[in-house]
Amino acid sequence: MADDGLLDKVHALSDLELALLLCLISREHCLVSTPSDAIDDLIQELQLVATKTFGLSWVVIHCTPSTTLEDFASALLLGNAASPSSHSPTASRHPDSYFTSRPSTSHPRTPLSPLTPSGAFTSRIANVVFAKNLDRAPQAVQIQALELLRTRRIFTRTSVQTAPKQFVFIPVLEAASGGEAHVTAHLNDFLYIAYWHNPEDGFVNLEEADGGNDADTASTGSVVKRGPGEETSSDPPLIVESVGSPYLISVQSLTVL
Repeated sequence: MADDGLLDKVHALSDLELALLLCLISREHCLVSTPSDAIDDLIQELQLVATKTFGLSWVVIHCTPSTTLEDFASALLLGNAASPSSHSPTASRHPDSYFTSRPSTSHPRTPLSPLTPSGAFTSRIANVVFAKNLDRAPQAVQIQALELLRTRRIFTRTSVQTAPKQFVFIPVLEAASGGEAHVTAHLNDFLYIAYWHNPEDGFVNLEEADGGNDADTASTGSVVKRGPGEETSSDPPLIVESVGSPYLISVQSLTVL
């Protein structure tokens, strides 16, 4: 029988949170789309969902027609070196976050570099990968993404990287309405869910984060209004990451839903 508190949490999830939860439970992947003028808000909302709701690390890959296989492979990793200027100026505002995994962003050539508790740089694939405008990337890059999903491995210049136990790959695309967004055919067929987000439905976590950021604006003077993972909560995330590997605390309970 499912725990009542857990069921309350699940019933309170937004559509985007529920889509990610279903992918985590089924170990599948999804495509999310929205109109072009809302895609940046959608990316930031998904970043907050990954950290605030599920306690998972993430990267964003900004795909273009010039994205190379090397760009794509390196951007998947949390541990690649990056200059301090590539970090969000708001990233260290709450160093004692309750989130299980510290969020990270990445760009095709300059992904961020989170530290392990010992202070050493790590190199691993993030739990959640947001591939922005993946449909614009060359077909070879999209096929490489498909191979990552099939094998849960990717070859970089210096090593073979294996996806973590909790791993979700999410192309985030621009589309005027539902059913229009797609990637290359074989990759499209491999995706478990396709969801079009109407901006009129709002961005729940982002709107909450905006409220907190507005209160901080006068003291920080930051020109960046929105930053992922800045809101804290007394509620634990639905995903808990143990010392050995992450696990979903609600797998058994959610089978009754």
